[in-house]
Amino acid sequence: MVKKKVLMVCTTASMIGNFNLPNIELLKNLNYQVEVACNFKNGSNWTNEDSEKLKDHLKSQGVKCYQIDFARSPFNLSDNTNAYKELKRIIKDGKYSFVHCQTPVGAVITRLITSKLNVPVIYTAHGFHFFKGAPLKNWVFYYPVEKLLSKYTDILITINDEDFKLAKKKMKANKTYEIPGAGVITERFHSNDIYREQIRKQLNISDDEIMVFSVGELNNNKNQQVIIKALNLIGNKKIIYVVAGVGANKNMLISLAHKYGLSKQVKLIGYKDDIEKYYSAADIFAFPSKREGLSFAGVEAMSAGLPIVGSNVRGVKDYVYDGKSGFLLKPTDDKGFAKRIKQLANSSELREEMGEFNIKTAEKYDIVNVKKIMNKIYLSIEKHPE
Repeated sequence: MVKKKVLMVCTTASMIGNFNLPNIELLKNLNYQVEVACNFKNGSNWTNEDSEKLKDHLKSQGVKCYQIDFARSPFNLSDNTNAYKELKRIIKDGKYSFVHCQTPVGAVITRLITSKLNVPVIYTAHGFHFFKGAPLKNWVFYYPVEKLLSKYTDILITINDEDFKLAKKKMKANKTYEIPGAGVITERFHSNDIYREQIRKQLNISDDEIMVFSVGELNNNKNQQVIIKALNLIGNKKIIYVVAGVGANKNMLISLAHKYGLSKQVKLIGYKDDIEKYYSAADIFAFPSKREGLSFAGVEAMSAGLPIVGSNVRGVKDYVYDGKSGFLLKPTDDKGFAKRIKQLANSSELREEMGEFNIKTAEKYDIVNVKKIMNKIYLSIEKHPE
């Protein structure tokens, strides 16, 4: 018996590895032959070694992989024109039951192709680039493109309330769903005293010091610099800021810490495979992003029982409740971040109270719940592809 086939398309390999392995497992359980098309070589914040490991894992699971030379920038017309031609040939020859696409560039190119070939398509938007407070240029460029292509989208999936409401009101997809993020194995991040002792020793952080923790790419959007500025305002050498992640802003953050005399209090530790251990070592989670879809990191921190000091933006305020989960502030409000970090640092009772609230709140975003919803979505396009 020939299996049904489905193609998953993302601009980068990291989007497959970070968000879609559970979806691939679901599709296989539904008796689909799964194939993946993305750029395994460039454009990701992953290393080439990470991408090769992912490719080897996918192949071991019987998943066929296609290298597509997507550029992350929509303005790189040369590379993306070539990507269009490569992907069109694959979809035309593939005889897929449907295609599941993600990431802005990958989703635009995919839907331009599937609309002409009459292939059903699911699009997961991991946070529209247009949102309340977004730069005008984002609305001028991204919004018309998404609205136009929504007419050729069988199922549109959003991952936060603001995007879902906008999509239902303004977009023209046949069906629109909201899922609670990409799903986190919440149990993995539950606090562990052994990890706490191990990581603090490794980072040279004593028991009486407060560890503020962030996870994410070192870039302007993740906005780690506002926490460094806040630490400068607090002036407490017992508060240590640890950031897990890699990215273009590394040298800038190091220079900023040096400028304020905080070099010993700011620790950039790079990418970590065992990230759950570091949550256990922390006391406060800092989440100062300027924009989010619905991030893993915040849910992971909540699962670990950490209070959150975060930005009052879409994709954070969806699950961080001001005054209960932690505190929400404008991304640029270094004084506000300083005030709230100091408040939490000075009260273990408040940290514990908010942490307990967060553990319960995080259950909604567990991978088990997300997989149940995605299973229904995959079944629905199978039964009603039109």
